[in-house]
Amino acid sequence: MALVACVDEKEKTQGDVEVAVVTLDKNKAELEVGGTLELKATVSPDNATDKTVTWSTSAEAVATVENGKVTAVAAGTATITAKAGEKSASCEVTVIDYTTAVLGEWQSDRTEPKEWTVSDGKITLTTSESPNNNWYSWQGRKAAVEMEAVSEWKVETTFELTGDVLARDGVRTSVWLNVQDAQGNILDWAIAQYFCDIKADEDAALVQNWQWWDSAYANEQGEVVGRFNNAEDLTPSEGTHALSVSFADGKITVSIDDQAIASYELKDAQGQPVTECKPA
Repeated sequence: MALVACVDEKEKTQGDVEVAVVTLDKNKAELEVGGTLELKATVSPDNATDKTVTWSTSAEAVATVENGKVTAVAAGTATITAKAGEKSASCEVTVIDYTTAVLGEWQSDRTEPKEWTVSDGKITLTTSESPNNNWYSWQGRKAAVEMEAVSEWKVETTFELTGDVLARDGVRTSVWLNVQDAQGNILDWAIAQYFCDIKADEDAALVQNWQWWDSAYANEQGEVVGRFNNAEDLTPSEGTHALSVSFADGKITVSIDDQAIASYELKDAQGQPVTECKPA
């Protein structure tokens, strides 16, 4: 008579260590169409028998995922899930498809209280007329952007900071973008600028900052007068810099070299949130 050894399935897996927790380094993310994102999954405990991670997406038409690399396909929302064993973690990815506006030629903006000549392509000060507040100013001009008011858009341009600009006090170089509603009413001026001045109480040291315009700022009397705010953690440097202004989810975002220096809710004259607008 033959003897057959039987092994209980529970005994065979008794030494296995199951996955207890799966975590992701992000639980929410935002991408533009065509953009990518690397998600990192962590499986605990470290001695889990099988730490294999399986990735999936709830909407391949919006975003795909392969080994943690998320690729944005079209506007919408997709949930990216990482699963190991019986545990999982998810990241909600919002994909935005900006309407890209084609700008006309941008001209350099400059405010300068002293007589000086700048390099080619910049403005040369030739007048000796005394200006108001000791400032000469030029506002950049561009061709109108022909587009309808939409819920999402983005415009981009570049401007240059030369060594000459960085070395002088009293210099202001900026780009202004007019934001309007569907009827052509002005809602906002989205402004990014480089500003350099001297602080007398700091041994005449040059103070150089990127700045953005806060049109909603009110003074002590409660009057909305607006003001320039310094951009935090972004140091001006010589070279060509990329500027973008975008509108999405009711907010204007101003960025320099892909770093947001301002993001604020856009409201109309009655203080109501704006859902559609256009650069003009």
